[in-house]
Amino acid sequence: MDLDIVFASDLEIVFKVKGIPARVSDFGLRGMARVVLKPLISQIPLVGGIQVYFLKAPEIDYTLGGVAGTLEIPGLNKIVERIIIEQVKNFIVLPNKFSMPLVDTIPNKVLKCPDS
Repeated sequence: MDLDIVFASDLEIVFKVKGIPARVSDFGLRGMARVVLKPLISQIPLVGGIQVYFLKAPEIDYTLGGVAGTLEIPGLNKIVERIIIEQVKNFIVLPNKFSMPLVDTIPNKVLKCPDS
């Protein structure tokens, strides 16, 4: 099942880039996520686990603040954007998937491996 996800958060992450304090806030994410429920089982909850992943990298929006945002240091915004996108891709963009078993009897291998 494919879902159009729109996520908005008021999170705030404070960090330093080469000693310059910066902040990412008002994080937003939008994209098409695929949810796979497998394998089918005969007892409740009727599926053994769930996989969630984006088919392509989602659109990401945020506000860069702190000294880095105030000074508008050339290139810093692109560096932060690249880091955020790379982290999201490494976590939940195909071929990476978020998998969670819903019952103890289903091994993780069944959830992570494609059907053959």
